[in-house]
Amino acid sequence: MRKAVIDVGTNSVLLLCAETDKNKPINILKQEFRISGLGTGMQETGILTDHAMEKTLQLIKKMIESCKQTGIDNIRIIGTEALRIAQNRGEFCEMVFTESGCSIDIISGDDEAKYTYLGSIDGISADKFIVADVGGGSTEIILGDKNNIRKSFSVKIGAVFLAEKFTLSEKLDSITTKSILDYIKNRLSEIYFEENNAALIGVGGTISTLAMLQQNLREYDPNSIHGYLLNADQIWHLYNKINRLSYEERVNQLHIEKGREQYILYGILIFIALMEMFNQQQIVASDRGVRFGVIKTGK
Repeated sequence: MRKAVIDVGTNSVLLLCAETDKNKPINILKQEFRISGLGTGMQETGILTDHAMEKTLQLIKKMIESCKQTGIDNIRIIGTEALRIAQNRGEFCEMVFTESGCSIDIISGDDEAKYTYLGSIDGISADKFIVADVGGGSTEIILGDKNNIRKSFSVKIGAVFLAEKFTLSEKLDSITTKSILDYIKNRLSEIYFEENNAALIGVGGTISTLAMLQQNLREYDPNSIHGYLLNADQIWHLYNKINRLSYEERVNQLHIEKGREQYILYGILIFIALMEMFNQQQIVASDRGVRFGVIKTGK
């Protein structure tokens, strides 16, 4: 069966078109990723801006058309943190339905964690996993094995959230970096658990970008990113490298996607904090997350 999932996040919109068959691996037909900035400014207002809603709407419409070109009419659109908390989410959902004929299913934090886990571990060899999906508005952390989720948490901190809370800055000095790390660890301390011999899996645009940079990739290649191993020293090196550059240089020299260059430092710090909390010296990048979990479960 051919079907598609469009994942509308706080800072990005992702598309997965796939063919599924019971007891067989997912056959990926098409993937697309675009920066939307849907949740920009929500830290202060709690409201989606007209510009962000219109930009995201147009991206969704283009992805729906892309699905139809692939011969897929079975399309599910899901919304995550930005749409869970936006006061005017109803207005945006109505816009999408009126313009496209498709409804948005705003999923809970628990469901997001479940889908993220099931999608992200696909094809990665380990007996136990700690999956961390760092988004723009929230971070999902899930502990489990190959078949079962044991614990899951959704914490309202993400790259865009941190940038707005600490006042978006092009470069972060050592004092600010430490302050942000301390804040993240404090927010995450409520979900702390000890787990030995579990692989730490990173999901989301931040970790995928780091895997690209470490491999000097100019274009996004899912096969080169999924399962790629990054250690703590490499991540700190990339953080410092990005932090030395202006927004424009990050886009032009490092080929970081336009729209991510402002927030990536904050996303990296979430992963660094997680590695320190769980006493992990390395993290496995996963190219697969919520949309893969939705496809796998068929829900």
